[in-house]
Amino acid sequence: GVLIYTIVAFLMRAYIKEKHEKDKVIQQLHYNSSHDPLTALRNRRYFIQYLNNTIGAKREHFYLLMFDVDHFKKVKHTYAHLFGDQVLCEISKIARNIRHVEDGEIAVRYGGEEFIQLFFADSMDEAFKRAEQMRHAISKITFNEFPNIQITVSGGLESCANPHFKTHEKLLSSVDALL
Repeated sequence: GVLIYTIVAFLMRAYIKEKHEKDKVIQQLHYNSSHDPLTALRNRRYFIQYLNNTIGAKREHFYLLMFDVDHFKKVKHTYAHLFGDQVLCEISKIARNIRHVEDGEIAVRYGGEEFIQLFFADSMDEAFKRAEQMRHAISKITFNEFPNIQITVSGGLESCANPHFKTHEKLLSSVDALL
């Protein structure tokens, strides 16, 4: 009986350890599939699912801001790619801090130097003020190694409730055209 107990106990510990490691790997894979590796913001794939599944019918108070870094390629080529990564990370900190998660807002690295900020607001004017607040905060970013650089962004803002946007493709296409 003692031998069987010892074997079973050993196997249970091995099983529990293996299950814990498997759960950690699955959790990491889930995170990797929904987040951008550089900025840790949500990625495009996650955003499209979020827009379709979560926002869905309650689009009337959501506004989509798509913005990108002005002259980013010039910044990268002049000051090196690692500095370009630093710029993107600083912008992502502002995007992360300005969102109101409890209202369903998210910040997304859409690709390259393009970002999306989903705002919850009562009107286009309020959403525009929030977008301007973000733009202003980004223009105040400073870098110790390059103190004379000022980062600016340009963007487009659309209401998710616009009846012309029956699909996320039409919404994204429209806000991209405004960008």
